Amino acid sequence: MLRVYKFLLQVEDYYTVTMPRTASIINVDFQHGQLYIWALCAEVEEKFEPRTFRIAGTGHPIDESFTSLLPIGTAKLESLVFHVFQVL
Repeated sequence: MLRVYKFLLQVEDYYTVTMPRTASIINVDFQHGQLYIWALCAEVEEKFEPRTFRIAGTGHPIDESFTSLLPIGTAKLESLVFHVFQVL
C-alpha cells in the first residue's frame, strides 16, 4: 500500500532530507509558513536515503550545471518565490 508523506525543507541554498528510497516526489509548497515536499511512499519501507535539494529564489544564481539538477517545483510565500531542485 502507498501513502503520501510530507518532509520539511529549510529555506537554505542546500538542504538534505532522509526519505524512503522509493519515495516519489509529487509536490512542493508552503504550509503554515514552512516549505514542504510531499512524496508518495510505500507504507512499509526499510531502506532510506539522504536526498539533497537546491533551493533558489527567483533571480538567484545557481552554480551547478543544470543537468545535475532535477526540477521539483516552485513554491510561493507572499511575494517570495522559491524553486526547488533535487541534486542528482
